[in-house]
Amino acid sequence: MYAMRQDPDLRALRERREWLDTTGAAVGGVSSRSLVSARTELRAPLRLVRLWASGGLALGAGIGLVIITGRLISSLRGAPHHAHGAWHSACIFGLCLRF
Repeated sequence: MYAMRQDPDLRALRERREWLDTTGAAVGGVSSRSLVSARTELRAPLRLVRLWASGGLALGAGIGLVIITGRLISSLRGAPHHAHGAWHSACIFGLCLRF
């Protein structure tokens, strides 16, 4: 809108009645939705990045918990192929639950 009012090439058009009709129908600028989005980003910078990172870490911890649960069960049953003992598996299981 500012450019339309200040452009010297449009001076002749601004003196006509059609100018009022055109400027009344002209839209542009920043929408209220984009302002709300910018305000949210200013209050919590990098929010989307933090959500993705924490979600990825939680997914990794969940997968680790599933794996260590299987190792703990097999070590408690006394599986001979299990390289670590039951105590080691229980400690890692506790760490997975803690985080």
